[in-house]
Amino acid sequence: RMTPPSEVEQGILDGRLHVGVVPQATTLSGLEYQPLYDERSLLYCAVGHPLFYVDDNQLSDERLNAQDAIAPTFRLPPEIQAQYQVLKSTASASDREGMAFLILTGRYIGYLPDHYASFWVQQGRLRALKPKSRFYDLNLSTVTRKGRRPHLVLESFLEALAATS
Repeated sequence: RMTPPSEVEQGILDGRLHVGVVPQATTLSGLEYQPLYDERSLLYCAVGHPLFYVDDNQLSDERLNAQDAIAPTFRLPPEIQAQYQVLKSTASASDREGMAFLILTGRYIGYLPDHYASFWVQQGRLRALKPKSRFYDLNLSTVTRKGRRPHLVLESFLEALAATS
């Protein structure tokens, strides 16, 4: 299920969860993080947004930064937070599903992982804005509890996961 990263980490710490995947922003003592993959996020708008049909060459940073935007409520590394700080964040969401929903209304711009947005891009409902300069790369990691008791299913899962990356 989709849960904010802080709840995933808390669930692992208190034993409700065995493993999770979280953006690698900061580490909490008591948890073990293993790099899993990197994902690129681009700045998107949807059909109905005033910038949807504007050519990237006509989009100044000032114009982009003046648009109503969505900011995540979860922790991100400082260099990624800087991408959000220049935007006029008038809405927030705790997960990418909420961010996508708000962007798809046509009222907001916001960052989404490119692989997640690709379905709507292919349908012509989303478009990336200045993708060569408005992007960030985020590391995602598996997280487990340090000093956990041996668990055959969990260890097998983590080994299989590591083999795919």
